Amino acid sequence: MEAGGPSSERRMRVGEDEGGRSDRISDLPDAVIGDIISLLPTKEGAHTQILASRWRHLWRSAPLNLDCRGLVEDEGELAGVVPRIISSHQGPGRRFRIPRGCKCFGAATVDSWLQSPTIDNLHEICLCCQGQPR
Repeated sequence: MEAGGPSSERRMRVGEDEGGRSDRISDLPDAVIGDIISLLPTKEGAHTQILASRWRHLWRSAPLNLDCRGLVEDEGELAGVVPRIISSHQGPGRRFRIPRGCKCFGAATVDSWLQSPTIDNLHEICLCCQGQPR
């Protein structure tokens, strides 16, 4: 193989983006990154797992921000998605929010979710219920 060929091309180092600039977020301690991830909407927080191998465990160990708004296109899928999120996350829970008008599960289902150790020590809970028409 000749010198200067593909094998000698400069490889991107961990902590740099494609332009060779430093990735300052990756320099932060895991606890700080976990706090940042816990403030993101649920879907975006879970997507951080693909950023780097170091980040794979951070979403599962960061405080869970389980906001059911916008998680799925079909409201009927929510009853299956929420238990999967809860079972794949280690906890603790930061926020748990069920949107207004969600009729795909009853009180017993919500009660079982709230009994999960992942949801222990919630900082915020919002169960938005549809009122009875008058």
